[in-house]
Amino acid sequence: MDYNNIESPFILEKIKTTTWPKRDYINHLLSIYRMIRKQHLSAMEGQSFWILRGKYKSEYLMLLKEYSPEKYEKQLQINLEREEEERINEEKRKMQKEQELREQKEALQQT
Repeated sequence: MDYNNIESPFILEKIKTTTWPKRDYINHLLSIYRMIRKQHLSAMEGQSFWILRGKYKSEYLMLLKEYSPEKYEKQLQINLEREEEERINEEKRKMQKEQELREQKEALQQT
């Protein structure tokens, strides 16, 4: 991967602090940044982007913030909504599990 003409201050700082054997990390950051800036992604690029941004969540947000503060704010809101939805779903699962245990306990007591 070409390390010339890197525009991202975040990536430039990471290059300074990342050892050469871990250059795949830098390559992944460069790929994320390139795909953030692209208007349309191919199916393969989209899949790669999805995987990389999941693997490097905080780095993705930093790169997004550098490139587009508006998209960054929108992504933060989406993340908050997802976290809230996950919390609610976890509560529902917990309540359902507790209900099942109560029902099992009651069934055992009746026998």
